[in-house]
Amino acid sequence: SEMCIRDRNWRDPSLDRFCLHLRGVAQTPLSATDTALIVVNGGEADRRVLLPDPGTDLRWERALDTAAPQASSELVSSRYRQRVSGESVVLFVGTEETP
Repeated sequence: SEMCIRDRNWRDPSLDRFCLHLRGVAQTPLSATDTALIVVNGGEADRRVLLPDPGTDLRWERALDTAAPQASSELVSSRYRQRVSGESVVLFVGTEETP
């Protein structure tokens, strides 16, 4: 079956935020560089998002934040909720945890 977002869904205020977790590619085994989480907050208010566990020996790195485009990347913990500003997109990428 085909999945599509209908026009009315774009206007539904309860659907103003979502996360998309991407893991691996078909041709290669899963590695840290193959794990990403895209968080979209289309609402005006800031939200706190609890990140999923990125996997064994991995941590999340906040690689891009459209609300702070000049900010450098930072490692974050999946144990704590991460702030996502209103009307912004944040990209988290899996990175190998260093001792």
